[in-house]
Amino acid sequence: MITDAAFGMAMDRQAKWQQEVADTYVYIQGYRSPNATSLYEEWMGAPHNCEVPYVWGYPRLLHNPAVREDSEIVWDIIGWIDPVDVDFTNYFQTMWSNFARFGDPTPEPVEAPEGNDPTTWLKFSEGEYNYLETDWDIELKQDYRQRDYVFWEQYLSYIVDKPIRFSEGIQADTMPIRKSSYLEKKTEAMVWEALKKTLPGHLIEELLALKS
Repeated sequence: MITDAAFGMAMDRQAKWQQEVADTYVYIQGYRSPNATSLYEEWMGAPHNCEVPYVWGYPRLLHNPAVREDSEIVWDIIGWIDPVDVDFTNYFQTMWSNFARFGDPTPEPVEAPEGNDPTTWLKFSEGEYNYLETDWDIELKQDYRQRDYVFWEQYLSYIVDKPIRFSEGIQADTMPIRKSSYLEKKTEAMVWEALKKTLPGHLIEELLALKS
């Protein structure tokens, strides 16, 4: 619930805005190092920012001591000793650098780790909300949690008493219930505090303007 309200909905909205003016690519990180259980339990999945060590090549630094020393990395959060981590590092770095050079992470299919087929990453665009799920099984999918995000759009509309529309043509599975005085005040206060801590400032300003 917190992930949807604080991260997912804002990410989805940003992607839908961005695709109107530029090529946009969305991914959902599912892969986590086999050694990650030393830091957090397997049932917790892949946490926020878990792709960053692969984008920056942490698993390869063990093979590049000079770069490691120059980077002033003196210890590792987890042990980057699994060769699969190196394979995923190569995979991510290839696609990220392709995007920087060509505006397309896969101008040609990119070799994928763990026996997955080479990756062709399709754009996120109006009517085709493509996203790449990067887990042990790498798959191109569509419409990531769209109904859940629409629920939060509707719930925020309920909180600020004015309509907020981030998505079109999708209905939530559930709707907010009618307000009750005590729960309304407590819920509104909690939601606003959570939003202020997690959403960018300009989105908070928009919501406050709608509320006023």
